[in-house]
This record gives sequence, structure tokens and C-alpha cells, in this order.
Amino acid sequence: MKNEEQILDFLLEVYKLKEIKRSGWLKKVKVSESESVASHTFGMALIALLFGYEDLLSAIITHDIAESILGDLMPEEKDQKIKAKEEMIFNNLLKNMPINIRTKIEKTKNNRMVKEIDKLDMAIQALYYKLKGFDKDKLAEFIASADKSIKNKNLRKILTIVKKRFQIDN
Repeated sequence: MKNEEQILDFLLEVYKLKEIKRSGWLKKVKVSESESVASHTFGMALIALLFGYEDLLSAIITHDIAESILGDLMPEEKDQKIKAKEEMIFNNLLKNMPINIRTKIEKTKNNRMVKEIDKLDMAIQALYYKLKGFDKDKLAEFIASADKSIKNKNLRKILTIVKKRFQIDN
């Protein structure tokens, strides 16, 4: 019963991600009803599934769990002290998980592909917001960030289409 209690406590903590809005969309683009951190994670999981990266799903699903306590911060808001705190929170959240689950997550946690999928989801979300009528100029930095970070040829193919559609005025 102890494992189930710990799993429930973990879930109750990270379920906050369903309500935490992604700060970049709020602060930079003024999307008042922006996606949540959990919505972002769903997008990443879907991309991984569509491209055959199922082995990364545990890392993707948990990559932002520290934000349930820390909140969503933009990359420019994260100094070394914040990154260390985020790592500590991540480890504390996982410490009571069954060892097989913890090991699987830790094995793929810093995978480069997870970071690239993260950026592709962000670019697709930027295109989605552009199509909804949000300011193209404010969204452009999200596309540029993804363009700079994504190296995988399969993900770059999708990014190329995203960039092309982003440039077309509706």
C-alpha cells in the first residue's frame, strides 16, 4: 500500500501542471488562455509517438515535473541556481517512486532528442497561435529558437513545413 500512497501523492503534486500556463506565451505573446505545461507535454508525447520515439515517453512525460513546484520559467529566467533547484525538485519528486520507474526516467532524462522534441512542439504551438491571429512578430522568436536547436533530420522536415506555413500570411 505504501507504493500506491506515494504514487498518489506524486500524481497530486504534478497534476498542478494541468493548470500552470506556459509563461512564454503569456508574457511575450499575451496569449491569456495559453496552453498549460501539461498540454505542452501532451504535444511532445504525440510528436514522439508519431516519429517512433516511444522509448523517450517516460522522459518526455516527466521532463517538466519540477515546474509543478517551481512554476514555468522561460529559459532566460533560469540561472545556474534555478537550474540546480529545478534538478533538486525533480529528484525529490521521483525519490519515492518505485525503482523501476525511477531508473527508466533517469536513463533518458537528458536525452538530446527530448530537447529537440520540446523545441518542435514549441514551434508548432507558435504556428497554431499565429493561425489563431496572434502577433506573428512576437511569435517569430519561438520559431527561430526551434530552428537553432533542432538537428534531427526527421524533426527538421516538420520544422521546415512549420516555418514555411508561418511565413504565409492568412
